Amino acid sequence: MARLGAHYCYGWNCENNPEKCFELAKKSSEMDSSWGNNLLGICYQDGICVEEDYEEAINWFSKASENGNSRPLYKLGKLYYQGKGCRQDKEKAEELFTKYGTLDDDLYDDNMYDIACFYSEHADFEKAFKWFKRDFEEIGQASSAFGLAKLYYQGKGCKQDKEKAKILFDQVFDSSWFQENNYMAQEALDRYDFSDSNEDLEEDL
Repeated sequence: MARLGAHYCYGWNCENNPEKCFELAKKSSEMDSSWGNNLLGICYQDGICVEEDYEEAINWFSKASENGNSRPLYKLGKLYYQGKGCRQDKEKAEELFTKYGTLDDDLYDDNMYDIACFYSEHADFEKAFKWFKRDFEEIGQASSAFGLAKLYYQGKGCKQDKEKAKILFDQVFDSSWFQENNYMAQEALDRYDFSDSNEDLEEDL
């Protein structure tokens, strides 16, 4: 029931229907479904057919994770990091991200990459570097290799090392099956100076 609600929420193989999404999420959560709890948390977080309420979102995401659903851990981590619906607690956020990032589940191929990108978007570059590096070394994620190369080039979250940046850009270009990564890596290799100058990598990459 909750999975059908998610289809209505995101318009997967059907027309987007927020009202139906909320209805199914509520019914499913009343049956103590972890998927229903998670979806109801999304409804409160994003204001889907209900007033946006981060406290209520945390409540439902927490119930979902307590019932064995690991997907809300990332959402909870973001809310704790930003202090939305709760007292800001970056240590709690990192704890939740770590649980989410180390899940041994094929459903979570991009979990460490998601965490790294979140930290990067919030200019927490040391943590972004940590998660990009871990994802690349443990999973071989090309997108994380590209993120890591950018940080090495810019010296954000790490000591600037343009040689390592170039090696990583080369690896992404040579090995990534994802065409956009190939394109961005080639653009970086073509446009940027990998000498010892302090030129910054432009943010449009």
